[in-house]
Amino acid sequence: MLVCESWKPVVWSSQYSVGVDAIDDDHKKLIHLFNDLLSAFANGSAERVLRDTIARAIDYTETHFAKEEAFLQQISFPFAVEHQREHRALRCELDRIAARLSAGRDHHADAELVAFLGNWVVTHVLDHDQAYFAHLRSIGAIG
Repeated sequence: MLVCESWKPVVWSSQYSVGVDAIDDDHKKLIHLFNDLLSAFANGSAERVLRDTIARAIDYTETHFAKEEAFLQQISFPFAVEHQREHRALRCELDRIAARLSAGRDHHADAELVAFLGNWVVTHVLDHDQAYFAHLRSIGAIG
């Protein structure tokens, strides 16, 4: 079974929105990165794009996490420290997968990268990031 057979492309919808355009735009980039990787597996070009995908994901974490963490401080999000810890854990996991991929062709690491990005979209964006969306609504910052 191909690694991507158990994953389907993600289509952006309002359920992913946190009510902040800059953050939503970043999340759209993450979804695009995930979908690009699925497409590469489906058309047989995954081996060629894995290093680029890892590099793009690492770049994404550096810029997005900094932006999101600054925003959470700005809105006095009560769980900002916990959210930052989760970001660090996500980055450590991404670095671990990147190290395995750079050590040589590792099909398990390929599968881990797909699962990691997919779970990030589903778990982090749809669950954890929605907590500050609820906070923004509770303080009247968004409708």
